[in-house]
Amino acid sequence: MSILYEFSFILSVIGLFLTLILNPVVIYITLFKIQKILGIYRNLIVIAALLGLCFSILDILVHPFFHSYNEVFFYFTFQDVFGDFWMLASLLLYAFLHSSLISFIAVQFIYRYFVVTNNPRASQFQGCKLILWVSYAFSFGLIYTSAIFMLCPSSSQEKEQLRETFIETYNVLIEKTHGFVFVGNSGMAGSGSLLGVVVFQFSVMVFCGIRMNRELEKNQNHMSNSYKNLQKQFLKVLVFQISGPCILFYLPLVPIFFAPLFKLKFSFESGVLISTFSLFPPIDSMILMSVVTEYRKSFKNLLKKNKISGIIVSPGQTIQYVH
Repeated sequence: MSILYEFSFILSVIGLFLTLILNPVVIYITLFKIQKILGIYRNLIVIAALLGLCFSILDILVHPFFHSYNEVFFYFTFQDVFGDFWMLASLLLYAFLHSSLISFIAVQFIYRYFVVTNNPRASQFQGCKLILWVSYAFSFGLIYTSAIFMLCPSSSQEKEQLRETFIETYNVLIEKTHGFVFVGNSGMAGSGSLLGVVVFQFSVMVFCGIRMNRELEKNQNHMSNSYKNLQKQFLKVLVFQISGPCILFYLPLVPIFFAPLFKLKFSFESGVLISTFSLFPPIDSMILMSVVTEYRKSFKNLLKKNKISGIIVSPGQTIQYVH
């Protein structure tokens, strides 16, 4: 097996290890230690942490990889845990969760935008209506998954052109792989579906982020310092959470996705770029616990085995809750 493939697997193991530690901690602190976060946003943080857990577990089970060869882009796995049909289904599920994770960050941006701007639409996240917003994120995962399933063949005939390069690069017969071939116009459409989802969600996040920042600056004289600081901290968390995937994952992939347009002759283990996304769930949790003061305090208390709750309120001090 190639060095880059082994490196990507190590990243997946590290990602799973950190996620299994950090995400349950985030869920525990959110539900039982933080007093300033109530209701809706508490639920959004917990759902995001659970999605990250599911993603990391599936990542280690399937360990998807990509290989770029001339005009072909192969999305595959060497794993054979469940057989061909279920491994292909697992690859589709991985793509679904990948796209849904990014889209769910956009959902959090939208909610924080409604809250900061005092928009009554923030009430649309309450109760059963929250399911609709989760479905919004899942719908973009479904778009990307459907594009792969319908536009990118998984037949041995399409994979045959990769036989030589797989023997040279991975020392593995192409028959030992399970995956989808992005080739020709249909392959470009499949790649474009992911980029389309990402560009749309990033546009939503940029719009909401700019408006939130302007609103906070405009109304800062009407807010207490603690409330204003907490709102700015949550905005910073969301910005950091989406900046990481953009810089580490999507920007390096753009030339790989569009290489077929220029009919370049090359062979590259592009999966090493995708593998950085394995670290997204734990980094997501690290950002939350390092940027938001109350999470940082509660996490330190847990490390010290301190039984005091995440917030200490002095006599006469009032708590301003964040919804």
